[in-house]
Amino acid sequence: MFHKSLFYTSCLICLFLSSCVTKGTYTDLETNSNSQLKEKNDSLSDLQTRHNELQSENARLSGTIEGLKRNLSQAQSAIRQQEDAIGELKLALAQTQPVVQQKEMKISELDRTRREIGRSLKD
Repeated sequence: MFHKSLFYTSCLICLFLSSCVTKGTYTDLETNSNSQLKEKNDSLSDLQTRHNELQSENARLSGTIEGLKRNLSQAQSAIRQQEDAIGELKLALAQTQPVVQQKEMKISELDRTRREIGRSLKD
C-alpha cells in the first residue's frame, strides 16, 4: 500500500513539475508578450490618429460640398433668370418684327416714290 501511495505521489509531483516553466522561459514569454502589446498599442495609436485626420478631412470636404451646392443653386437660379430674360426678349422681338416690316415696306415705297419724282424732274 505504501508503494502505491508513493507511486501516486510521485506521479502527482511529476505532473505538477512538468506543467511549470522555468523562470527564463517565463521571462522570455513575458518580454515577448509585452513587446507585442506595445506594438499593438502603437498601432492602435497610429490608427486613432489616422481616424481623427480622416474625420477632419471628411468635415472639411463636407463643408466644401455644401459650398459647391450653394454655388450650384445660385448658378441655376442665374440661369433661370437669364432664360426668363431671353424669353422676354424673344417675345419683344416677335412683337416688334411686324412693326419693322411695315416700316421697311414704307421705306421701300418712299424710295420708289423718290426715284419716280427724280425721273419726272429729269424729263
